[in-house]
Amino acid sequence: MLDGDALQPATYAIGPLAVLSAEALSASSIALWGGNVGETSCAWRTDYSPGGCAFGIWSVLYLGTAVVAIVQVSGLAPVFDWWANFLWAVAWLCCSTWVPAADAESPASLVFAASQLLIGAAAAACAAWQAGAWHSASDRGVAVALSWPLSLLAGWLLTASSLGVGIAVKANRPDALSTCVRVPPRRPDEGQRAYRQRRRTLYRQAYANAVPTLSIVPVLLA
Repeated sequence: MLDGDALQPATYAIGPLAVLSAEALSASSIALWGGNVGETSCAWRTDYSPGGCAFGIWSVLYLGTAVVAIVQVSGLAPVFDWWANFLWAVAWLCCSTWVPAADAESPASLVFAASQLLIGAAAAACAAWQAGAWHSASDRGVAVALSWPLSLLAGWLLTASSLGVGIAVKANRPDALSTCVRVPPRRPDEGQRAYRQRRRTLYRQAYANAVPTLSIVPVLLA
């Protein structure tokens, strides 16, 4: 619900600021631990996976979220109610906790990563519903203009969570291991960083040579 009377009290800035803070935490998490996420998804390959260019949606999500939150704080537009902004912040918080869990690559950590994606998707979907629960038709255009990055985040996290669950299932079933390329095991004299770099190079070469196919599944989820 949009609260048009909530422009002046400073306390109403808490919700948008919480969204901005959670988004900043997510960006920091990706900067610190995001370099290995693509290799994790390749190590336990699911039946479908978005192409590399699809991940460019994150730049749209980050920019759109920041703009909407700043507009709310500045008082240039109505402020979403507490639940909408709170759940939006929770979704971004889950995005930040998912990355280091996926980077750890252990079966248990990948289960936790999948749970974070599922919680984030549910929170974003509920926040989008809450943001769109207007009382009059006059609020409809404002609600759409302010909530589009939130709705886009919900759709992307629903798609990502399906991949996360598939990866977690395969990681906990050694017999189901299916990689995009076989990588020789880590050598005794090879450090963890050097091994990951070697694996990353092999994976990216395999991606470059792979024949892309189209799947309706990500579109239906989003």
